[in-house]
Amino acid sequence: MATNWSTPPPGTLKLNTDGIAKGKPGPAGIGGVIRDHHGFIQGTFSKNIGIEDSNFSEFYAIRDGISFFFSSPWAATHSLVVESDSTNAINWAQHHCKVPWRMKNISNAIETFLRKSTRITFKHVMREANKVADGLAKAGILRDSNFKAYFQNQQGEST
Repeated sequence: MATNWSTPPPGTLKLNTDGIAKGKPGPAGIGGVIRDHHGFIQGTFSKNIGIEDSNFSEFYAIRDGISFFFSSPWAATHSLVVESDSTNAINWAQHHCKVPWRMKNISNAIETFLRKSTRITFKHVMREANKVADGLAKAGILRDSNFKAYFQNQQGEST
């Protein structure tokens, strides 16, 4: 398992997601960042998801992250590697039959995205490789409104 963030190959974007809950359950937030093969940030998102537990938050972050990718200018041209520091969330994203019943709606949404593209893979990473997403999830707890942004290179084009 990677302990530091590493770049994806050309033609692939990497989505790091994280979810956090301050309690079981408690105020919860999610966040994520998409980066290219140079390590440049191409987009970020962060939002408050109400009162939830950490497992729900982590899995929800993956779902929202994949949705964020599909609404981006790169969905038709790039593969995606989804990374999370939650073993449970990665396992559920890969094996939908193992998802707890209360998270089946999240699982169904992920399955729908996966039917649209076979170029999405999942990877568990250590917390140290997920610092940016962790910060966005923590900020999400405090948000009154959702945040998402896509970035462009110096020529004004999405990369």
